[in-house]
Amino acid sequence: NIQSELYQWMLQMVDKVGFSSYWTIALTSIILSIALLITLYAVDFLLRKVLLLVLTNVISKSKTKIDDLLVKNRVLQYLTHLVPVIIAQEAIPLIFQGFPNWIKIASQITDVALVIAVGFLFNAIFKSFRDFLRGNKSFADKPIDSYLQVANILIFFVCGILTFSILTGKSPITFLVSLGAASAVLMLVFKDSILGFVASIQVSMNDMVRVGDWI
Repeated sequence: NIQSELYQWMLQMVDKVGFSSYWTIALTSIILSIALLITLYAVDFLLRKVLLLVLTNVISKSKTKIDDLLVKNRVLQYLTHLVPVIIAQEAIPLIFQGFPNWIKIASQITDVALVIAVGFLFNAIFKSFRDFLRGNKSFADKPIDSYLQVANILIFFVCGILTFSILTGKSPITFLVSLGAASAVLMLVFKDSILGFVASIQVSMNDMVRVGDWI
């Protein structure tokens, strides 16, 4: 394919300089890495400045409110960040094919970056949904911010588990089993704090108390 042909062409160009086999492969990987970084920056710049600008102008002319909230909470911007990360994931095995250890490390970095980018994307989507519900009269007296906080906790908890799994190479189930053993100790130490946190969530979600109620 085109990627393999590009790698072979660059390898032949560097080989003409007269370096040893190791340094020829290493310099090829370094040059292609620099080219990849420049390409990723250019792609991210074009998506943010050109495509995002066009989409923002189209959305500003629409009559619906939800798309304006998506722009306000930078959902489209977080979405564009996924493209360079995905491109990097596809290019890394080719660039570092002479160094399997480098492939592993670089792949871990891009996988963690993808997890973080998706986490921020979902966070922005939930914020947009929160702002949309705030404009709805039926949710005017609901503790929407409390719901968002719980959703954010779940998002970053999942992102943390996936990041741990990527960096250690272990299954997320292994981490959850270890966490289950540690949680038994935490329940004993922070029992009152945890019960208070859970009670506050239940009060907020069930709308049990409102301003003006007698307690």
